[in-house]
Parts: sequence; structure tokens; C-alpha cells
Amino acid sequence: MTASNGTAIHASPGKATFDLPASILDDDDEITIESQRGRIHFVYSSPVEVYMVGWLLAAVMVVVAALWLRWSAASGWRLALGQELLPTIDGQNDCEALPPVAIICPGRNEAAHLRQTLAELAEQQYPDFRVLFVDDDSDDDTPAITTEYAKRYPHMAIVRNEGHPPAGWVGKCWAVQRGYETLAEIEALDTGSDADIRHPRPAEFICFTDADIHWHPKCLHAAMRYAQQHEADVVALFPQLDFGTTGERLVQAAVVLAFCVLFPLEKAVDPAYPDIVFTGGAFMLISRKWYDRVGGHGSVRQCVIEDLNLGRQLKRAGASIRTVVTGKLLRCRMYEGWSDQWEGFTKNMYAGVNYRPDRMLGVFIGVVLVCIGPLVAVVAALTWAAAGAGAPAWAAAAAALTAAALQVRLMNRIRRHLRLRWFYSMSLPVGAFLLLLIAGGSVWRYYVGGNVWKGRAYGREGVKDPVEES
Repeated sequence: MTASNGTAIHASPGKATFDLPASILDDDDEITIESQRGRIHFVYSSPVEVYMVGWLLAAVMVVVAALWLRWSAASGWRLALGQELLPTIDGQNDCEALPPVAIICPGRNEAAHLRQTLAELAEQQYPDFRVLFVDDDSDDDTPAITTEYAKRYPHMAIVRNEGHPPAGWVGKCWAVQRGYETLAEIEALDTGSDADIRHPRPAEFICFTDADIHWHPKCLHAAMRYAQQHEADVVALFPQLDFGTTGERLVQAAVVLAFCVLFPLEKAVDPAYPDIVFTGGAFMLISRKWYDRVGGHGSVRQCVIEDLNLGRQLKRAGASIRTVVTGKLLRCRMYEGWSDQWEGFTKNMYAGVNYRPDRMLGVFIGVVLVCIGPLVAVVAALTWAAAGAGAPAWAAAAAALTAAALQVRLMNRIRRHLRLRWFYSMSLPVGAFLLLLIAGGSVWRYYVGGNVWKGRAYGREGVKDPVEES
């Protein structure tokens, strides 16, 4: 037999044994060996090349492991998941010191939740408050249910928001704006009405919530007490999440981890970091003077993630913000099934990076390396090491295993908070992969037809980030 480069190779019947010195070849030199029975073709690669790839993989996994170690050691996520705001018990004199509050709750086609959530809002154990529910052009049983409950609770008012929002407004922001305008009208009428009839005083705080959030009877009381104790202008509460499907658990566990990493609580409440906030639409209790000062929801009228953007506007203006993750006062099922979850997250994910392709590309790369990379690297490096690749493969395997172990450690804390079974501590690679699919869908739908939520599409012409432009 002869090699294609002219080197002679000796063989005996039934067996071919030869020694080919590397000195006669260049890297990636192609060699073809011919015999009477056929042809063998292979490419020679230098061992130096293999070692370099191995050490590079090991170095990348060391960096990933260092990131997971940093996040595991950070105090913010432990503070966020570890503290608990509990129902409060005050005497009569203490209750008199609580300022009046107006709760504004928009809802579109939320009839399945309203009989419970409207009662929970109206029956808050708080001395001076009113509830405004904004029916955002619902076509289910919402009008009939809200009419019934408005008759049952005199301190509840219903606002009918018919038709599409005007140009320059997304649906929820316009609904909230209509609720706030109606509040001012009701307060003006109360001021000029019969003095013998007791009306709630003009609200000093406005509380925004969603129609599918379930409140403990002392929720508003506890949040206001917390605001007074910490001299906070804004208090954001995050609810305990309920789940109905495996897809919800996988994706939302990954989302909770992302929030803990991207919005560290110690920075979210620190005025030195005006762009880092952790506020959500489930519950935002805001001083009315600060809400008016930033322009209310009109300042975020084109934002589909209005809660974070409003919180950022308030913090930039100088408002003091406090955030609490609580399982005792609030709970909700964020989405009901995969299709609902897909629609909700595709609406939000591209908006979360301000519709910038470069940032979304960075998200994709980061998620692949940090969340999916350790598992893939463990399998690849161990397979490689078993094939005799030597020190680089074992180093890469050790670094990847360390990163994976730290990842599981942090996810275990998340899954315990979410009351998930033990194996969800190892679910991040799958959850992250599903999030990447959702992110891709979010980008695609933004440019092709618009992101859809509650029957309304939001595309390039209808949304923006006011904070990014300021």
C-alpha cells in the first residue's frame, strides 16, 4: 500500500501495521491509503490542536463556574426569596394612622377569576380605601359580574373601557389611565356631596394590581405598614406562583432565576442604581404625589412591560422603592397552559431588551453558555476523556461539573421557594432551552404581525421604551 503523498507503508496479509512520522505531514494534511480491496481516506490533525480545544473548553467552564459561584454567594437572591412580609395586627389607633388608598385593577376577559378576586379586593381589612375595576373591552361575562359586585360593595366603582386604545397607548396602560381619571372624577363628586354621607378620603396612595391576583385580607394593611416603616414611596410585592402544567414549572422556574440574577434586590432598592428596579404588575403601591410627578402611566403609555418601566421612572425621579417577595399575602397562576404562557412571554421577552437585536443575541449566547453549556460540556468532556484525550478533557470535565453543581445548588433554592419537587433543581437546561424558543418567537412575532396579548397585536409602530430614549 502507498499513501497519497508518496510515503511507503508496509503491511502483512490480514493485518496492516505502520508508523507514520508526524514530521512528514502538515496539520490537516489529507492522506489516502489504497489497497487491492479498497481505499481508506482520513485527515491528520496535530495533537497540539486537540489540546488547545480542550484547554479552551476548560477555561470557558471555569468562567461559567465562577459566575455561578458569584450568584450563589450574592446576598440579593437570598434576601429576595428569604424575607417574608406577614399579615399585620394593629389596634384601632394604629389603623387611624393609615393613609387612604385607591386600588385600580384593569382586566380584559378575566371572568373566570373575578368572582374571587373582586371580593378579595373589596374585603380588605383596611380602614379607608376604594376599588376601581376597569373592564377593558371584555367580551366574556366580565360586565355582568362586575355590575353585580359593584352593587354589593358601595366602595367599588366599575369603569367601562370600550373599543381599542387610542393611538400611542398599549391596552393595559390606557385602561389604568382611564381608571385613574375616573378616580379623580369620583373624588371631586364626593367632595361636593352631602356631608352626612361618609366617603373614602381622597387617596394618598394608589395601588395597581391585576385581575388574576389573589389577595390575603390583610395584604393592603401589611404593605402600607411596611411602606411606613421603611419610609418607602413605592412598595412592590411579588406573589407566590401556582402552576398547572410541567411546561409552566420549567419555564417559570428559569424566569425566577433570571430575575434573581438580573435584578439583585440589594441594588433594586438602592438609589445609587437608578436603572435597576424590581417592580411588577401584581402589586405596586405608589405614593400619589410621586405617581403624578412622573406622569403616571402616561409616561409609559407605549410600554408592554409597563411595571418595570414605571418603577424605573419613579426611581430615576428620586422615589424610594422597596420590593418584597411574599407567599403569604399574594398568589397567582401567571399563565394557564403552554399556549397562554407562550403568548405572554413572547409579548415580553423582546420588549425586555428594548427590541434591540444585539441585546437579544447577547441573551442567546449567554443562556447557551451559562445555562445549557455546563451539561453539554460535562457529557462531551467525559466522553472525550474516556477516549483517552488526557489532561485537557479531564480539566474541562472537572470545571463543567463544578459549574453544573453550582447551577443545581442555586436552582434548588428556587424550586424550594416555588414549592416544586426535588428534580426541578436540575431542570434549568431544559427550562432555558424552552425560553430560547420563546425568545426566538418573540423576535419573529415582533417583526411579523406583532406580539399578541389578549387579542391585541403590538408591533414596531406601536411600542417603545421611554426610559431608553430619555
